[in-house]
Amino acid sequence: MALIRLDVVSDVVCPYCWLGKARLDAALKAHPELEVEVAFRPFQLDPETPREGVDAQQYMRDRFGPALERIREGQAHLRAAASDAGIRYRFDEIPRQPNTLNAHRLIRWAQADGKGP
Repeated sequence: MALIRLDVVSDVVCPYCWLGKARLDAALKAHPELEVEVAFRPFQLDPETPREGVDAQQYMRDRFGPALERIREGQAHLRAAASDAGIRYRFDEIPRQPNTLNAHRLIRWAQADGKGP
């Protein structure tokens, strides 16, 4: 069987990305006969977030404004979907919305050293 190369482009703060990774891991585990090489690629959802981050609740209000209630409904749907994957989201307990540039750098350094995803 041919090698399958899969690039996953995501941000470490993206809850949908975490759910996607959990589902990908489960799919790969369910099909050990496949030879898959997964490469994680960085993407910043909001590169304009200050380096020190911002208050998460204020960030959500500023970013989504009137659509914030729909975002909260989406979060409830995401929590339900994630529970099947063993993920427990606690959006209300997130104090800061971080800038993820340094997290992506750390992941890259780990990959370069053979220790990253």
